[in-house]
Amino acid sequence: MRFKNFIEAHLPYEGYPVFKNSTVCTNEEFDGIIQHMKDQKLAIVAQAKANQTPIINFLKERRLIIDKHVIGFIVGYLAALMLASILFMVATLKVY
Repeated sequence: MRFKNFIEAHLPYEGYPVFKNSTVCTNEEFDGIIQHMKDQKLAIVAQAKANQTPIINFLKERRLIIDKHVIGFIVGYLAALMLASILFMVATLKVY
């Protein structure tokens, strides 16, 4: 169970691992674990698509749903603006 949790935690960053050598499990057991995880993910995606609400369909049709990478860019841009504002305030701060 800990092995599966470790894989799931690192999946967004590293993808699915590849079997090399192990004294813990065989290649078949490893492949079975990975395939089970992939099947679960596909089932979750299929269920999510089946449960789409009319508002999600409306936003998708008009291309108003923002990709997570775009959101990351916007957040980074706003953080940079905030940092620049703070630095400007500190630089122009008058000492009394």
